Amino acid sequence: MNAMQPVNLAAVPSIYATHPSAKVSERYGFIPTSAIVHALEGAGFVAVRAQAARASAERVAFAKHLIRFRHRDHLTTQVGDWLPEVVLVNSHDGSSSYRVMAGVFRLVCLNGLVIGNSVSEARVRHTKNAPDEIVDASFRVIESLPGIADSVNTMRSQRLEPFEREAFATAALTLRYPDDAPIRSSQLLSTRRAVDNAPDLWRTFNVVQENLLRGGQRRMDSRRRTRGISSVGEDVRLNRALWTLAEELKKLRA
Repeated sequence: MNAMQPVNLAAVPSIYATHPSAKVSERYGFIPTSAIVHALEGAGFVAVRAQAARASAERVAFAKHLIRFRHRDHLTTQVGDWLPEVVLVNSHDGSSSYRVMAGVFRLVCLNGLVIGNSVSEARVRHTKNAPDEIVDASFRVIESLPGIADSVNTMRSQRLEPFEREAFATAALTLRYPDDAPIRSSQLLSTRRAVDNAPDLWRTFNVVQENLLRGGQRRMDSRRRTRGISSVGEDVRLNRALWTLAEELKKLRA
C-alpha cells in the first residue's frame, strides 16, 4: 500500500458496528467508531491504516481495533524519514476506552511506531461527547509533534557503542519474552536494508522495533522462525515500551 493513500476501513468490521456487545453494562455509551472517523475527517484527518484484533465469529463485530490517521497538512510533509500520525484505539466489547496517541510512520520500512509518552495520549470514555473530545485530543497530539521531532533528531545524533546497542536489544527482547526468549538479542540488531547500517540510536531503535514486531528470526531450539505481532494490544504495548526504552537511553547518553 502506498504510504500516502487513504485506507479502506471496510476491511475492519468493528469500525462500523451499529451496537455494542451484549456483554457491556447499561451505562456503556455506545458511539460507533465510524462516527469518530467522520468527525476526524471533518477536522482534516485522513485514515491511512487500520487493523483489528483476532476474534471469534461472534465477537469480530465488536473487536478491538486500531486506526492510524494523518492530518491533511501532514500527508506529504516528511520530518526526516518519518511522518507524524494520530493513533486511535477502540473496541465495542468494553475491553477498551477510546485511546488517542501520537504515532510515527517511518517511510524507509513502512513501519508505524506508537509514542510511549503519557503527555501525547488521551483516554476518552464512551459517552455522547466522545467525538468532540477525540477531535480535541487529536489536535493536542498534533501540538506535541515538535517535541517528538526533537527526540528523533537527538536519537539520530547519538552514536551508540556496540555494548550499548546490545544492551538496548537485550532489554527490548525481555519486553516481548519476559521469561525464556527463543532467540538471541543480537538477532534483533540484524538490519533488513543498507540505510539502517548505522549505529545511531534512532536507527538502532527502528531496527529492533521492526524485527521484534515483524518476527522472522530463526529460533534457537528449532528451524522455525518467530511470528510477527498480530494483536492490537500487544502492538501498542511493545511500541510504547520500546519508545520509552529509547527515550531513557537518550537521556542517559545526554
